[in-house]
Amino acid sequence: MVCKSGGRNASARLFSGLTGRLKVGSMALLVAAGLLPLEAKACSFHNHKPSKTLVDWMLHGDTVVVARPDPDNPFSYKTTEVIRGDPGANTIPFLVDSVSRRTLARNQEDGVVFALTRVGNWQRIAYVGATNRQVIKTIRNRASSWATTAFHPDRFAFFALLQDHSNATIRRLALQEIDRVPYGLLRDINVRLSEEVLIGSLNNVREFNYRPINLLLLGLNGTDEARSYIRKQVTIQKTMDGSPNLGALATALVELEGVAGVKLLDHHFLSDTALSITKAESIVEAMAIHNGVGRTQVRNAIARSLGDLLPRNPALAPLIARQFSARQDWSLLTPMEALLKSAKTLNGATRLSASIYVTQAKAQQTKTH
Repeated sequence: MVCKSGGRNASARLFSGLTGRLKVGSMALLVAAGLLPLEAKACSFHNHKPSKTLVDWMLHGDTVVVARPDPDNPFSYKTTEVIRGDPGANTIPFLVDSVSRRTLARNQEDGVVFALTRVGNWQRIAYVGATNRQVIKTIRNRASSWATTAFHPDRFAFFALLQDHSNATIRRLALQEIDRVPYGLLRDINVRLSEEVLIGSLNNVREFNYRPINLLLLGLNGTDEARSYIRKQVTIQKTMDGSPNLGALATALVELEGVAGVKLLDHHFLSDTALSITKAESIVEAMAIHNGVGRTQVRNAIARSLGDLLPRNPALAPLIARQFSARQDWSLLTPMEALLKSAKTLNGATRLSASIYVTQAKAQQTKTH
């Protein structure tokens, strides 16, 4: 999750100017450094990207239809309503399975939402029945408004109220929707799920895809039980080879514990000279997120942590620069510049990434003064 979104901004234009003057070898270093223009997407972490939701398809899909079994061939689907685009002569290739056929036969108002992608592939998106028909009706009624911006506040507010819905399909759609918003917006949510429900979901292997958002909501829950669970999981992740949810855990930890959380991440992870790049990216990303939304004390703790990290482990400069520049955060200008001026031997990717970050930061300073 977050994060902060943006299109081709001033940073990207500056990159364009810089890369236009670089030789091919330097461009290769840019790629290695991961410093080509990057957007900080929604609530996606470096190793977790929220899936495209039913709402995304209904607002932005090329062709979206509702279908039912063909009266002339009950094993095939036939479009009964077009939500977006024009299916033309394209037939839906999916067979109607026996369970769906019986269910649809009993419920004549029900249907299945399918989407036809730009490359000509059909995807089954959702079943439309009595339980979610009103939700889908609301999406359609508000589509023109919601489609005007990536993170429409009304869209977020609508699904925030459904996070604890009794129907699992609607509840999971709500969590998918909540999972896509920037963290700064997510922090405003009224968490309606108790820590018991959130932890229960986190321990349910069938709800694996919802772990990142459940961890973030647990961090915003703010209870002692939530704090204890998050601290324990962070400590466990310290010794694990694979840590797919470390970014969400780290973000939740800092949300719950502030400066103490930053110090714990520094002690458990950043002080480890053998720390993997993947884990380092997750921790730095969480710090970059909180550097944009946290209190002054938290931001100061993050500055100290990363300021100490750069000379100690210069190889992490590219990912630090990437995460902070993606958020238009130039607060690390001083330690990045100090790294370049130090007597340390820096490899090409490290020097290039630090140099570009410093150039961007100074350009922003000039622009704002």
